[in-house]
Amino acid sequence: MALKSIPLIIAILSFLFVSAAEVASGRGSLVGGWQQIKDLKDPEVVKMAKFAVEQHNKEASTNLSFVDVVNGYSQVVSGIKYRLVLSAVDGGAGAGDPGNYTAVVWSKPWQNSAKLLSQIRATHVWMSAGSADRLIGIPTGRIPGIVQVPKIGGCLSSGGGGSSRGRGAPPPVRRPSAQPSLVRKLSVAEHSDGGAENAKMKVLFKAKPKTPADLVRQTRDLLILADGGVLDTKESKRDDKMMELGKLIRELKQVLYGDSESEPVPEACTQLTQEFFRENTLRLLIICLPKLNLETRKDATQVVANLQRQQVQSRLIACDYLEKNMDLMDILISGYENNELALHYGAMLRECIRHQSVARHKSTVAEFLSKNYDWFFADYNSKLLESANYITRRQAVKLLGDILLDRSNSAVMTRYVCSRENLRILMNLLRESSKSIQIEAFHVFKLFAAYQNKPPDIVSILIANRNKLLRLFADFKTEKEDEQFEADKAQVVKEIAALEPKERA
Repeated sequence: MALKSIPLIIAILSFLFVSAAEVASGRGSLVGGWQQIKDLKDPEVVKMAKFAVEQHNKEASTNLSFVDVVNGYSQVVSGIKYRLVLSAVDGGAGAGDPGNYTAVVWSKPWQNSAKLLSQIRATHVWMSAGSADRLIGIPTGRIPGIVQVPKIGGCLSSGGGGSSRGRGAPPPVRRPSAQPSLVRKLSVAEHSDGGAENAKMKVLFKAKPKTPADLVRQTRDLLILADGGVLDTKESKRDDKMMELGKLIRELKQVLYGDSESEPVPEACTQLTQEFFRENTLRLLIICLPKLNLETRKDATQVVANLQRQQVQSRLIACDYLEKNMDLMDILISGYENNELALHYGAMLRECIRHQSVARHKSTVAEFLSKNYDWFFADYNSKLLESANYITRRQAVKLLGDILLDRSNSAVMTRYVCSRENLRILMNLLRESSKSIQIEAFHVFKLFAAYQNKPPDIVSILIANRNKLLRLFADFKTEKEDEQFEADKAQVVKEIAALEPKERA
């Protein structure tokens, strides 16, 4: 085949560059779509082009010299992917005029390059001769090389500089041994030595990676825009920014949880946690949750849940933050009013109230129950203890026992066990077919039996049902041997057996 301005498609490894995120925002790259690079003299673009030429020279045994970037596109897909038409001179067998070459370079930011060095997988990508938009992926494990295809003028542009310069350019001069070398380089069998491959690839990881703190800061910036309504001005830009925000939140989750190939890095988790609670990122994420799509809401919920358990110097700094921002609990609770958000806000709330300092307010609870006793327990009995839902009844009776058995609520307990209606409900719960509900109901019922100043109507009810209660407790056992339970049951039986009728006042 005659050598006529044949573009070389250079396949480059997924490659770390520190300013990958900066290129994305500064150049306006679209997430998932190609956009023409406006500034071809941008240092980052030039760096990519030079890297492509250098890597090609190493892999294909050529001696190309970079001249400039003729045209180019960029795309944000788990990093920045570049399609560049670059001009270079081959000085290997006699320098000629510059020729146009097409390069595909994928710059992929990693949070921890040192750890990932041992996990590099070579990825070979080239553009097909028939279409500028069709990319073909070579399976994992192949060494990057070059592929010759017929020259297509302006294959990356609709009449841009790449097309005009490519038509008149003479073919680049190539060494005779380059093509056989290429065939060998693309062979999986001849490059199975992972150690040698990793040694070659280490030179690619000299730039500083995008840190977890950078991810948090970029996320916070977009959340501020979303909260202020700035993203609502132009629909196209808003969608792009929201997609970018979703990608950032997904990357935050990956740092905290790891992925299928690697565990989370403790140092990275610490950096992310510190930056997340340094400013109001948690508040912004909670407030902006309704503006996120479903998948991003799921990721955000997992991020918030994980951060509640992340320790920094043996401290849960999430707890410290929540103590100073207790109004966030009100926002999370109000989220239950929206059916679409209740699941996500509920999960966040349950994780936040794991912190005792946030959830434990015994004196406040005792005061509230005393002031609101009538309506609170009327609703509690009818809507929870007598609910048709098994789970609701089981959890409600367990919570009731916790409330009444706490010393701070002794006044509330005394008032509760003097009510005939309350006793009726508890005796019905003792007849439940569920052993779990029976056990939890017993722990509340024993308070009625053990109370020494029982009103006459309570005594009369217990005496009227004495035989049934004693038969019930005779066979009433837990699945596992529990000495405390047996002692409580014996005391209840003793109290009921000794009851004598009281005269009504």
